[in-house]
Amino acid sequence: MLGTLPEYIDKAENDVRLSQELLQRSEHLDWCIVTLFYFTLHCVNGHAAQIDRSEFEKSKYKNDDDHTKRIKYARSIDRQFAKLYSKLYSKSRQCRYDPVYYKYIKKDTVQRLFDESKALCIKCRLFPGVRFKT
Repeated sequence: MLGTLPEYIDKAENDVRLSQELLQRSEHLDWCIVTLFYFTLHCVNGHAAQIDRSEFEKSKYKNDDDHTKRIKYARSIDRQFAKLYSKLYSKSRQCRYDPVYYKYIKKDTVQRLFDESKALCIKCRLFPGVRFKT
């Protein structure tokens, strides 16, 4: 069940704030990626709650798991955003389940993912209310 737009904005702001703090401190870069993924997830859900909830819940997605539904829905928003969502989904799973992956994560890679997430959310007009630290 989808939440409301204000709920998703609050959650997205919380996730992006934590991601940015971890990135600035160069700490727990694996969890920085995970929180970036959840930020984009809440962008997709918030878009559906605000713009077109029915599109997300359409029967064409009925046999898909939730992340596959979000990827398909994200494509309807912007293909570049959908590609980023898929990349973050994959990397966040790797961060959570690969016991050594965190050792090989580079700060500049995470910074690029953060910058790309921010730019695409602005470009796609996802969550105009989300405040990024400058």
